[in-house]
Amino acid sequence: MNKKERKNKNSFVNSKSNKQFLTSKSGITLIALILTIIILLILAMVSISYIMRENIIKHAETAVDQYQIEAEKEAIELAYEEYVMDGLNDKNAKLNMDGQAEVTENKDADGNNNGWTVTFPNLHVYYVDSNGNISEKNNNNPEGNEPSDNPEEETPAKYFTWETTETEATVTGLTDEGKALSEISIPSTYNGKPVTRIGEYAFEIKNSIITKVTIPNSIKIIGMGAFNSCKITEIIIPNGVTTIDYSAFAFCDLLKNVEISESVTTINDGAFGSCSSLEEIYLPENITFVGNGTFTGCDKLTIYVNKTKEETSSWAFDWNSGRKVVYKGDEEISNSAG
Repeated sequence: MNKKERKNKNSFVNSKSNKQFLTSKSGITLIALILTIIILLILAMVSISYIMRENIIKHAETAVDQYQIEAEKEAIELAYEEYVMDGLNDKNAKLNMDGQAEVTENKDADGNNNGWTVTFPNLHVYYVDSNGNISEKNNNNPEGNEPSDNPEEETPAKYFTWETTETEATVTGLTDEGKALSEISIPSTYNGKPVTRIGEYAFEIKNSIITKVTIPNSIKIIGMGAFNSCKITEIIIPNGVTTIDYSAFAFCDLLKNVEISESVTTINDGAFGSCSSLEEIYLPENITFVGNGTFTGCDKLTIYVNKTKEETSSWAFDWNSGRKVVYKGDEEISNSAG
């Protein structure tokens, strides 16, 4: 048998062997496995394609809806301006934008105007207050109120972090969501317990961007470094607070106005250190101790103390950090914090 004949014979044998393998149980199992893998790959590609398509559609719908909302708010704003320019007459005719929307006047318990509810045909609903401020009603805001960054109302407890005992709560900082707030009002209670303390370094600059804060009367102690380096411009220490701890407001270089209530008895070391914009501060009569370096770096500051110089002899040696001090009897002392 020559070489060519042997090659042909080997090819025939291999072909026959392959056919026998494919028709065997093992061959059928392999084919089924391959087909299954192919089908799964096809299904995966279809699923991925469907998910991508749905996401694209969803994002597109969201973008269109957001654009629509902005356009509607702008239309309401223009309508309100026309309403005001028209002498506050015919409000519904103005705010319904010539039939584009349905307008309902809201009234308070005394029957006075409390804004309007504006409903568009697409069921977008807006609340317009008596000052023309507009907010959208939705699932997250069912009453049509703007998310509060208003320190006159307590900021919801969910924006803060907490530590509790059986009888009281300490606010220790802000959640990631809370760190986006520039103005906060600390709640007076948490889970039914009074909030009595602001924890150490709770709102220092690396933990917040706050520029305005309201402290409730329930607070007794403002902890060490609680507002260190914050960009607040004023602070009222309310009745109830007894202790302003070490460096509590240190390096608040924009702080200009501080009101300290009569309940405060202790101001510890460096509490207002390096508050370089602070020009005057009133220390009430009930303060029994002020620590060293409390006003260091406050180069513009004049300190008004509602005590005689002799009555401050128990205070730390360098309590005034070399700042100008006006004692009781030298000038009239007043403190609007009360």
